[in-house]
Amino acid sequence: MINYIKKFNIFIIALVILLTSSIPAYPILNQLQGRDHDYENTFSYLSKGPELTSGGELLVLGDSFGFLFCEYVERGVNYVVHQGYTVEKIYNEFLPLVEGNKYKYCFLMIGPNDFMKQTEVSAFKSIVQLIVNDLKSKGMQVIVTDYCDPDYNSNMTYSLSHYPLKCWQYDSAIKDVKRYNDLLYVEMRDLLNLYGRLPMDPVHPDKALYNPLLERVEKIIENDKILRGIN
Repeated sequence: MINYIKKFNIFIIALVILLTSSIPAYPILNQLQGRDHDYENTFSYLSKGPELTSGGELLVLGDSFGFLFCEYVERGVNYVVHQGYTVEKIYNEFLPLVEGNKYKYCFLMIGPNDFMKQTEVSAFKSIVQLIVNDLKSKGMQVIVTDYCDPDYNSNMTYSLSHYPLKCWQYDSAIKDVKRYNDLLYVEMRDLLNLYGRLPMDPVHPDKALYNPLLERVEKIIENDKILRGIN
């Protein structure tokens, strides 16, 4: 009887190992495009300049959303991104890395981490203005978006509903800075609702979102060039 129990236990353990080893690996943040990423480090790729077409004239500054954007789009773009960075960290650590008159446009992907950390909205808005001032002084037109609101993920919304400061307040601050500084604006909320989030990831949008988003960014850049008479 004892031997039968031992054999049964060994069978159960082997079955568990077999089942767990056969579970497919989902694309989570440290396993993208077959590469391992250490998110303790800042990821940057700043070699391309405005003399190159497509992504060469576009710079992306932001957090893990920005990183996924740069990972999944089909054309290479310049970026400086770091998971969990607030606008204060972006201002203090990223902007000194960016050369003047090298890129024509900057896609500024900000908001969610300040919401997560409940940055005072007035302070958030002030730092966004400082970031915009710096980028403009370096010859860039700034593009902002509305991706702070996590309505595309009901679990996320419910779990953060107790926060005193709400997502829409940060989006409103971004839109205020846009309005007062003649910034470009790309709509993203409908894409968030359309594509949802990465498997086994409660925050980040699915990889199918990023190429459509890049197409919108490039269309806005194209229209801006026409309006300003830029070749």
